[in-house]
Amino acid sequence: MDDILATGNLPLAKAFIAKMQIIWKCSAPEILAHDGSPLIFCGTGIARLPDGSIHVSQSDYVSNLVDKHGLSESNAC
Repeated sequence: MDDILATGNLPLAKAFIAKMQIIWKCSAPEILAHDGSPLIFCGTGIARLPDGSIHVSQSDYVSNLVDKHGLSESNAC
């Protein structure tokens, strides 16, 4: 795995990522928006809600797995 997630104070997180980019080849960082739109990281949706809380979900990842394996018509146990 070559993905990294940095959280915290934005200037500090950006400085940390800049240091990591010196050591490893990294893609451009994505910043979590304040409008509730999700950032997808390793199959996990992460969104900042209007009240400032963070919502973490793997529902899209699970839906893709269900579809990939032809289980969308299966009955739950």
